[in-house]
Amino acid sequence: MATTRRQIRLRLEGDELKGGRVSVQRLSKTLRGFQEALLHIAMSRIVPDKHRPRTSISSVKQQCELFLAHANLGSFDATLELPARAATLFPDVQDFAEESLSDLAEVVTGMATNRPDIVQQAVRDPSSRARVIRAVARAIPEARAGYALRVAIASSHELTLRRPSGKQLKAFVGEQPLPEAELPYEATIAAHCRARFSSDGEVQEVVEVFDYDLVDADPFLPYQPSQLSWMDRTFALVQPIHCSVHKEEGLWVIAYDPLGIRAYAASYEGALAEFSQEFALLWDEYGAAEDNQLTGDAVALKRHLRQIVQKVTTE
Repeated sequence: MATTRRQIRLRLEGDELKGGRVSVQRLSKTLRGFQEALLHIAMSRIVPDKHRPRTSISSVKQQCELFLAHANLGSFDATLELPARAATLFPDVQDFAEESLSDLAEVVTGMATNRPDIVQQAVRDPSSRARVIRAVARAIPEARAGYALRVAIASSHELTLRRPSGKQLKAFVGEQPLPEAELPYEATIAAHCRARFSSDGEVQEVVEVFDYDLVDADPFLPYQPSQLSWMDRTFALVQPIHCSVHKEEGLWVIAYDPLGIRAYAASYEGALAEFSQEFALLWDEYGAAEDNQLTGDAVALKRHLRQIVQKVTTE
């Protein structure tokens, strides 16, 4: 039987839940959001070490896969749990999955209490932290949904999570340092602002700036890599793939729709690294798998991966 330190309890409550009805689409986003957040935390714990065998992504996914263990009738009140831990001589010591779940509990505590310092302490790498925060944010019902999400993770107290604003997301991820330069100086920015327009629809004056991000030159040109590297592996592609680049709520987003990849990070360089990590995860899960281990859709994804990857080399 799993201990509470290997469990997540999720409760949806509110006026829209009278009679125990809840949107399946909303529920799937909540469940998937916490699974993705846990996996991103676990991935951030993999430290490359040439003197040790590489920890496989499939192994991490197996250890950190969540299962629906219990659900009460009449509302959505469910318990998710990690698989039973492997036999060990030290049963009282947390394993890899439990440590990742404990970090997720800290992230949820920080987001629920609006404490960016707690979130940043739990996940130290900014790029990984951005992915975790985005996954948890997607799990939270919108304010207009009519119900709230209450969460208790790994024996922690139950907390109510509310969808964070763009400014809160940016605070949780952490501010990027300004470039070293003498003030005043000029720079290209992407801004959330209020402007005054002329009669012909042209911007006449910026009246107030609510928030902004520094932007590199040519920030939204497509990302077209001919190879991708993650940890000790390099994926040489048959030809460059065309990936879109944009900003979303203060975060850089690099997306490749044919594989369903959307990489988020506070910086452009971080989003590039996240994209490579996501690609490697898909390769391990689908590209390197046997057809009899995959569903029909997964086989199609595998074939697309193999069509675009020319070779994989390991250092």
